[in-house]
Amino acid sequence: IDAELKTVGASRDVRTVLDMEQRARQERDDLTLFKNKALEIKQDLRILEQSRALSRAQEQIAAAEQSLKSVQNRQQRLQERGVQFKNLHQSLETLQNDTAEIVLENIRRPVSIVFQAMTAGCPWDIEFRLEDGKVNAVLTDGSTHDVTATSVLNSAYVNVAAIAFRLALASQQRWTRLRTVVLDDPIPEMDHLTQSALIDGLEAVLSSAFAPWQDLQFVLTTWSEDFAVMAAHKLAHLNDSNEQYAPLTTAAVVDDFVIHRLSSGLDGTIVSERHVPRWRSATRAA
Repeated sequence: IDAELKTVGASRDVRTVLDMEQRARQERDDLTLFKNKALEIKQDLRILEQSRALSRAQEQIAAAEQSLKSVQNRQQRLQERGVQFKNLHQSLETLQNDTAEIVLENIRRPVSIVFQAMTAGCPWDIEFRLEDGKVNAVLTDGSTHDVTATSVLNSAYVNVAAIAFRLALASQQRWTRLRTVVLDDPIPEMDHLTQSALIDGLEAVLSSAFAPWQDLQFVLTTWSEDFAVMAAHKLAHLNDSNEQYAPLTTAAVVDDFVIHRLSSGLDGTIVSERHVPRWRSATRAA
């Protein structure tokens, strides 16, 4: 450059200007290079951020897939348990139905005895059958002409049929030595004729030699003194048949059939008084 400047006779100032221009060009090139590198760095940072975001997204997707697999496994276990529960329920229902069929078969004769006694030899017999998981009372004449008992019997005799069913079930219990059947006021909606039929059914049980009813005891509660007196008269022979009489000098009476009247004392206590019918007192006095 100096040689060229000398040939053209350029001054030193021109050379200085050229040097400055050259340095400025170099700096501009360096600045452009720095800008390009800055852009590359920004682009690399952007790519790095995108990579990090992609990694986080992939981690979230992996966690979501794991949660989905866990939910699917849980649903599968629930479905398996549901199938097991359904099978267990069906097995239990089948076992209950089989047990009910056995019980109904065993009580067929006790029900027939009580119902025939309560209905004074009705030409129809009654059976309790299992239909669609429910126990229904059916009147039958031994042929195929069976009818639903509730469509023929009035409410009083439906109650009689229910009591016959209750007594028949009581004849099957073997899980305790207690042989007592409690009937709490069993005569609602019954007229005197139906009440008399109920007493006949109880008599058939108490006087029966049928094995399941041996040593069976009844405890009845009622608000009707008329019913109690009628029962005392109709079941009097049960007391006379045991031939167990207390001495006349004592007030004790040994009977199989006893009536107690409960009343409230002045202090609110419950007082139990043995009810002895007049005919019984007169007989003992004689």
